[in-house]
Amino acid sequence: MVRTTLKEHLRPLWIILSNRWGGPEQVAVSDLVEMAHAEISMNLICIEGSPVHAAAMRHPHIKVRAIKEEPRSWFDFSFVRFLKNTIKEFDANLVHVNDESLLWYLYPGLRNLPHVSVVVSRYSTDEASFADIFRRIWLRRIDYVVVLSSHIKNRVMRRLRVPERKIKVINLGLDFTRFDPSKHNGTSIRKSWGVDADTIVIGSVGRLVPEVGQDTFLKAAASLMKHSKWKFKFAVIGEDPLVSSEEYLVELRELAKQFRIEDHVVFGSVADNLPEIMSAFDVFVMPGSEEVPGLGALEALAMERPVVLSRVAGAEDIVGDKEEFGRLVRAEDAFDLQQKIYELLQVAERRKEMGEKGRVHVLKNFDKSTRFQRSFDVYDKCMKRRHRLNDERERE
Repeated sequence: MVRTTLKEHLRPLWIILSNRWGGPEQVAVSDLVEMAHAEISMNLICIEGSPVHAAAMRHPHIKVRAIKEEPRSWFDFSFVRFLKNTIKEFDANLVHVNDESLLWYLYPGLRNLPHVSVVVSRYSTDEASFADIFRRIWLRRIDYVVVLSSHIKNRVMRRLRVPERKIKVINLGLDFTRFDPSKHNGTSIRKSWGVDADTIVIGSVGRLVPEVGQDTFLKAAASLMKHSKWKFKFAVIGEDPLVSSEEYLVELRELAKQFRIEDHVVFGSVADNLPEIMSAFDVFVMPGSEEVPGLGALEALAMERPVVLSRVAGAEDIVGDKEEFGRLVRAEDAFDLQQKIYELLQVAERRKEMGEKGRVHVLKNFDKSTRFQRSFDVYDKCMKRRHRLNDERERE
């Protein structure tokens, strides 16, 4: 339960300057919405016309300040002034940024504003760069870095020298009342796809963009078709088409024709029946280079379906340390993907057991309400820390 006193005094300002609609953006907007539903006054700076802007505008309890473009350069002092003025206008006492490079502008903008807490979300483990030298300086001003996995936490500690006490691991979260295999069996979906009980359905759900890897999936599907002991159907399901590429969909259809598997591939889109779609699969795959596996893999496991994911940040936490609930593959590697899928198909009982254990795993580690409560706890600690620091300054 949200603590009433903190909720009344908490005034967060989120900054998400991205034109993409990838895993980081979807997770961030989902967190924003959850906070707004809890009657916390949420404010957002985003890029006008971006997918984040479109998604945030659907929720009237999120106050949005849209800008026309990202900062022009590292020395865009007008943007520094804009940030400082916006913080004052919203009377924000906590700033949450989705990109630590924005601390370059935020750091000077927070001068003379010691009461404002700073939280940074980090979703990936990018390569070391010269900019790390500056990031280490900027990160001294922050209260906490929020990451999705212990793997990212360890990387941040080593690369950016952030103290462990300032890093909080908060897993992705899922609504298990909706994703419940006792409520859905996928029979009607499979029937609409023209498949029987003996057909193996392998599916992917995600944005129809190259980094999600549907082209890799179809290449692997063509190889799997050579194994005549099974009947196959391959489902490519698109999510909310905020930035889905029509050109890419055309390419995927042409690719299916090129490999002569078009009769075994179904293209569709998500409506309100995502749990039923996941139940219609026998195996869920996500083989692209997307930085964050997203909620799709968790949704599949919640519906007791094993998963095959690219080895990206956070994927190990989803499939288990010993790959008990799925398999990891090299990103955009069709040969590796078809090999791992083939391995899962060998023993149906083992596949079923992986799915069942996978649901127990996500129930324990990826609950939506737990993610919200841990996020709120971070904000609570920020407020208490700033109050303590302000009291110390006043005594001096």
